[in-house]
Amino acid sequence: MKVQILTHQQVSPILKRIAYQILESNSKAKEICLVHIEGQGKALADILENELHAITSQRIVRAGIQIDKKNPQLSSAVVNGTFNPSANSALVIVDDVLNSGKTMMCALSVCFSKGFNQIQLAVLVDRSYKHFPLQANFIGTSLSTTLQEHINVQCRAGKISVYVE
Repeated sequence: MKVQILTHQQVSPILKRIAYQILESNSKAKEICLVHIEGQGKALADILENELHAITSQRIVRAGIQIDKKNPQLSSAVVNGTFNPSANSALVIVDDVLNSGKTMMCALSVCFSKGFNQIQLAVLVDRSYKHFPLQANFIGTSLSTTLQEHINVQCRAGKISVYVE
């Protein structure tokens, strides 16, 4: 059974809050690199980028990482775009759901190999079933669900909603 837990009207202020949190945590950075995990992470990063442009003059750099979410392997991760650390840049990895942490660990490895000294994580939904010692810096909402339930973030026509199945 599919149950909607967040409507677009609820998600919008959540993403605006996350944008402000990203800015507050990185106010001294010359640029903020938003690196999304391909899929719904891109839609979230698009919105965060627009929100950040509305509240700061800092340069926003965008890139994506394509990872097989069913079998995340560093060797198969593909970077779309260019993001290189400068002396004063902040990096935020954006994804829809932080579940076991396996996909995020792969993305972290890719970003760490680029030479960033600090990497932050932003997710719309954080679940409590991590297999790795990860904690997101910017969280839209935390959900406790059963292992059998699936969190589904949908983006249709620029509107984002969250369902549990």
